[in-house]
Amino acid sequence: MGMEAKRQAKVLKWLKTVPKCKAIKVITANEAGTPDVHICYRGRYIVWECKAPGQKLRPHQYARIRQYADAGACMIDPHGDIDEFKALMERIDYELDC
Repeated sequence: MGMEAKRQAKVLKWLKTVPKCKAIKVITANEAGTPDVHICYRGRYIVWECKAPGQKLRPHQYARIRQYADAGACMIDPHGDIDEFKALMERIDYELDC
């Protein structure tokens, strides 16, 4: 298992423990550049294209992620880890609970 797959597996395993959260790994999509992981947390849509250290998004991946962002989805940095997910979820909790 490569570095990217290990990071995805670790994050997905953690996401499964988070209440009010549903996360899936996209295996096959009908659009090139579809992000690897799609998450719904408390009604907010989050996408994550996981990249190993040193790797960058390809232009079509960046374009697809921009489409999700333009539609209102949240994005996680391609090199993000569990702490980045926690920070985003804390911001979502704050927004929804105020």
